[in-house]
Amino acid sequence: MRMRDRFILRFVRFVVPFLYEKVETLDSTGSDIPDDVPVLVVSNHFGGFADPLVLLSASPIVPRIVARDKIWRIPFAGWIMNWLGAIPVHKPKEHTGPVTNDTMFASCYEALKARVALLIYPEGITREDPSIAPLKTGAARIALGARNAGADGIRIVPVGIHYEDKAALRSRIFIHVGTPIDLDADIDRYAPDGDATPDNRAAVRALTDDIEAYLRNVAPNFSDWQEARALTLAAEVTLRSESGDPRADVPIGERDVLAADLARAIDERKHAVREAAGMLQRDLDGVGLTDQEVVQKMHTGSFLGFLIRSALVLLVAVPLALVGLAVNLWPLLLVWATGLLPISPAVKATVKPFSAILFFGIAWGVAIWQAFDRSVVWGVVVTVLLPITLGALLYATERLARIWRAGHRWLKNHRAEAIAEQIRDERAAVAMAVRAAVPDQ
Repeated sequence: MRMRDRFILRFVRFVVPFLYEKVETLDSTGSDIPDDVPVLVVSNHFGGFADPLVLLSASPIVPRIVARDKIWRIPFAGWIMNWLGAIPVHKPKEHTGPVTNDTMFASCYEALKARVALLIYPEGITREDPSIAPLKTGAARIALGARNAGADGIRIVPVGIHYEDKAALRSRIFIHVGTPIDLDADIDRYAPDGDATPDNRAAVRALTDDIEAYLRNVAPNFSDWQEARALTLAAEVTLRSESGDPRADVPIGERDVLAADLARAIDERKHAVREAAGMLQRDLDGVGLTDQEVVQKMHTGSFLGFLIRSALVLLVAVPLALVGLAVNLWPLLLVWATGLLPISPAVKATVKPFSAILFFGIAWGVAIWQAFDRSVVWGVVVTVLLPITLGALLYATERLARIWRAGHRWLKNHRAEAIAEQIRDERAAVAMAVRAAVPDQ
């Protein structure tokens, strides 16, 4: 791995834990991909700048990104894309004159021939809906063209990115790496006439259809947001009910895999799940609690115990957190302000992590420069303490938020108790409907 790639991976793996609470990964490829074959990664595009950021954090390599050329027209972003080795795609409707993507295709062919991985978002747009858009043919044309140019053994790897809340920092993310397409093994199915070239429209269409099917199997693919919320709740309730510790958090990966299975279920059974989840959600909204909060009953004794434990933890974290707040106050305020902008969630998924990296980078750069100007020892101390104090600030803030939520549950516990039996029956009905819809899961 080149020094630049090692730096990119280390940088991304350093910043992502500050930006997001957790990034879970499920890799279904196993040992299906040899180390020495060209790889074309295809992913859904729900989160703008956040998409390649979180993918890189979970990747052992740095792929070359195929992206729309308008990114290069953004100040500073173009320089970053060139440094990353990204390959621009030109969309005719975004240009006044004639444009061609011949250079883009040639660069992709050469990269795959050299066993350099590529990352492409075949939808061609950033999606606001919780489903995959019909795919463009670019990924298939790249794969067939590279094979025709001499890149043998190409694997097309579908990757689904699931956001708990793509517009929010410190949320959870799930990355699902799916079963790869072995282009050489399946080439006769795509081009039975032997014309496996990017100019063969039938071969391109057949391969695009397969890529879309594989991608839909690993990415969120709900009919609308109402279905997404209902099936996600149903999956969470079922997994929590069957857990050995129903008070524990449900892993986002397990939840979203089950929700995706529900989305593919027979319509009649899926409708039954949505109905059962809808009834439960209405009662949860009525008492002002989530399913987890209902299960994690917060009685007076447990609430006081939680407060004491939290106070002991905060005694250690708060001093460092206050230092972190003093150093990071202005970048925190600026990042918070970006969240108030009247922009779509997908745009926020670009603006918020990018602004966080930029603003904190400037603040830390200035602090480190001033410290080294004072002395080398002081500079080393400040460099080490900056991420520690920010981590303490995030931890203390999230612990205080948990205290707030615990108090909320404690105050509203009596409201839930009034309909506890009804909620218990509704949770059981949800789990029963889920298991009827996906009995083999």
